[in-house]
Amino acid sequence: MAINNREFEQIVKGFNNPNPDIRFESVQMLWEIEEIENLTVNAKTLEWLIKEAGNPFPPPVDIWDDPSYQLIHFATNFVIPVVAESLIKYYPHFSMAAKEEVIRYLCLTDGEKHKSTILNMIDDDISINQAIFPLEELFKIPSLVIAILKKHYKHFENDEYKEVFYKFLSFSLDNEYLQDFKPDYIVPILLDDYHKQRELYIDYNKDYNPRFVFSSWKETYLIIRSNMTLYLSLMEYYWNDEFQTLIEEAIQYKDPIIKSSAVITALQRNIPVNDDFLAECATNIESSEFFYLELLRIQKDSMFPVKENKQEFFAKCHLFHYIVTEHEFFPDNINLIEKVDTTNQYNQPVRYYFASVVSEGSKTPAWVGAYALEEDNDSIDMWEGTFLEEGEFDRTREEYIQSFLENREMERHESDSEIFYSSKSTIKPWFYLVYVVLVARAYKAFSTMDMVYIILTICFALIILFLHFRKWKQSRRIIHITGSLLKLLDRNNEENIKLENIKEVTVRKANFKSRLFDRTAKLISVYDKKGKLTMEIPFESVNYSEFSFVLDNMTKHLQEPPLIEKH
Repeated sequence: MAINNREFEQIVKGFNNPNPDIRFESVQMLWEIEEIENLTVNAKTLEWLIKEAGNPFPPPVDIWDDPSYQLIHFATNFVIPVVAESLIKYYPHFSMAAKEEVIRYLCLTDGEKHKSTILNMIDDDISINQAIFPLEELFKIPSLVIAILKKHYKHFENDEYKEVFYKFLSFSLDNEYLQDFKPDYIVPILLDDYHKQRELYIDYNKDYNPRFVFSSWKETYLIIRSNMTLYLSLMEYYWNDEFQTLIEEAIQYKDPIIKSSAVITALQRNIPVNDDFLAECATNIESSEFFYLELLRIQKDSMFPVKENKQEFFAKCHLFHYIVTEHEFFPDNINLIEKVDTTNQYNQPVRYYFASVVSEGSKTPAWVGAYALEEDNDSIDMWEGTFLEEGEFDRTREEYIQSFLENREMERHESDSEIFYSSKSTIKPWFYLVYVVLVARAYKAFSTMDMVYIILTICFALIILFLHFRKWKQSRRIIHITGSLLKLLDRNNEENIKLENIKEVTVRKANFKSRLFDRTAKLISVYDKKGKLTMEIPFESVNYSEFSFVLDNMTKHLQEPPLIEKH
């Protein structure tokens, strides 16, 4: 569905109004447009919106009151070259929140291609102490993270960026993108920063209680915990004579997350760890999941002391963190009631745990999962689908399980029928101007009755009609990506392939016949798991950047996601 440009002009006009109520109306209008299914916006309009986002706006009155961000957030829903080009062109003039959205977009759409551009953006912003680092997206481009780290490592001494650079360093070392990094420079800074956080932590240790952590201490304590854990993990790679004493002390702390991090570092440094500490980290409802993932990272998961039904500990831990993070209340008790084994939309076996959560006398049903069962019946690997049921526990377990399975089946059918990407070739309006030229030539030819000119005009007309017919045929091709299928609809024919059966998607030149009329004609070739070519899509029938982006997002969670060629 296309939107009239006047609506966007009205929104931008509202954003410039000094009255915050009118600005809020513009925000709501933009949000409503964003929710429209199959929304299409003219490339020139998107370019104009991005340019407008760089203009000054009235002083904000609340977090929503950032027109620059609102406009950029809207524009980044569209994965087309003009959006990326405009974002780069007007980037220096955006608000900080908008700049973060730009870097996120460039990382996700074609990060390797834009790597030097992103680095230049960060260079400029960090020089004026206004750099924004969307870590999750930056971590998808390790070479960019390393480039930032190497170029700006002196910012370990800058309190504004210190923690970001520690996270860059931890990410690079944990994933072996770096073997070491400036130990003579890092060690004294790390030791000093750890001591500062340790002094803050000690005041909390004697009274440690998870209920306090996620309530009265929440605003200050969680930052200290995060920093302590990060610094302890870096002691795996950097060493000082004082570190062993600090690690052994941290193993004794009451906080199970800090204790787990200290245990992992001790194991890596061959510092003896009592079995009781291993068991405490493995079974604590705060640390079980974190501790096992860290053991997996260092390839010492065999030391996890729970040998059977460890998934139940992970499930309780996962549900605990989901509740305190997403629902912001503290559970007095979590009880796993029953395992429910089923399949996901790709027919992969998965497991949910039906549970009850008790808090302040209220008992709420909950579901934890979905745990992958393909390779291991007791795995920590999962697709996030954890949620709390609405209302209190007022039915039998059988009724809840039946309702859950029925709802999943309904959601599966809805997902299978929902179209996440749709595209078809269109005949560009300018093409019809050719007919104006053709009429003018025909008039001139038949006015002069020049037979050579008439024959040439007839040949020209036949070529135009043939090209028009060819484009009309192409315009009847529709490409859909649904929850489980890639479909090519061509007149009365339909070709499809299940997403989980796609092995590779490549772009190649079309055959000679097609290239007679378009020397740059290309085809998107889709291969199944056996390497057989199962579908060919005309390249011009899709916006390939958006097509590949959606297909990647729909399949990257699979055990064997397809290889999708960048273009």
